[in-house]
Amino acid sequence: MKVGIYSPYLDTLGGGERYILTAAEFFLHRKDSVDIFWDKDSDLQDMAARFGLDLKGAKFVSNLFSGNFSFWQRLRKSYRYDLILVLSDGSIPLTLAKKNFIHLQVPFQKSNRPKIVNRLKLLTYKAVLCNSYFTKKIIDQTYGITSSVLYPPVDVNRFQPGKKEKVILSVGRFFAARHLHNFAPKKHQEMISAFEELIDSGLKDWKLRLLGANSPDQQSSLEQLKKIAQNYPIEISSNVDYEDLKTSFAQASIYWHAAGFGEDLDKHPERAEHFGITTVEAMASGAVPVVFAGGGQKEIIQDSVNGLFWQTPGELQTKTIQLIKNQSLTRKLAEKALIRSRDFSKQKFFRSLEDLLK
Repeated sequence: MKVGIYSPYLDTLGGGERYILTAAEFFLHRKDSVDIFWDKDSDLQDMAARFGLDLKGAKFVSNLFSGNFSFWQRLRKSYRYDLILVLSDGSIPLTLAKKNFIHLQVPFQKSNRPKIVNRLKLLTYKAVLCNSYFTKKIIDQTYGITSSVLYPPVDVNRFQPGKKEKVILSVGRFFAARHLHNFAPKKHQEMISAFEELIDSGLKDWKLRLLGANSPDQQSSLEQLKKIAQNYPIEISSNVDYEDLKTSFAQASIYWHAAGFGEDLDKHPERAEHFGITTVEAMASGAVPVVFAGGGQKEIIQDSVNGLFWQTPGELQTKTIQLIKNQSLTRKLAEKALIRSRDFSKQKFFRSLEDLLK
């Protein structure tokens, strides 16, 4: 089978890119031919290494979805494909592939096309996939459809608990200050402030470790965070390699996540965590997740069973101290979190994709 893969954001290497590149790995395991539509100067194997994927055999080809191709050229060339998988930026591209899958990872509340136009376009797609029921609810309303949920793949077998240290970890992309009109999606500054208050209140020997990807245009934002964190036991590192990332997960005792805090999620659902891949990775590594109670995180965690929810910085601090002081509770939640993480394995993702092909 000849398969085409497209993401307009491929070089950002975020959760959506992990999703569709893992799908590319699935097709390669089936001995299918895989083309990735991309024109920029990028190294596919570097991308694969970032996510711990085996993409040998896949290749970049001219991007049919760029302005270099007319609508009719795209249709003609797409006809050669048995299946095309698209990561949507909100638009619904038309292709003449025998089968079309589209992944809508953001709970878009608005579309630049009338609902009836989107519904007609989506009739050409065999599968409309969302990364959570949180996302699905908004997508179905916006586009007037009934989508399916295929949870993002997490290679939980690659993450193992290690010797636990007094480390609180958070993993999330470092965005530039101008991103989304000064909206900071991962709330790094809020977590730094919460941790500094814990230290000022007497917490000793613990450190906060913040890891995430960033690009040159985001460097000033990263440096600003480092300045805020000066004189406190806070480590901030960007673009760490996959093995170092796994080591940090293995060492962490507690995992923090703050996306969605302080936002009106009824008005801006896109500002919540749409699913929570790094939360699952932390759980697979035996860290207890302490995460903001919003978005797709509520589909991963059962409060006080395999993690803890918080809604205010005070709750984040209180529940973190509770774990630090009660090691029996920490071990209990970590064990349950590890079990729960397996529900989001890459193997389950592969089986679900296989079912969709039938």
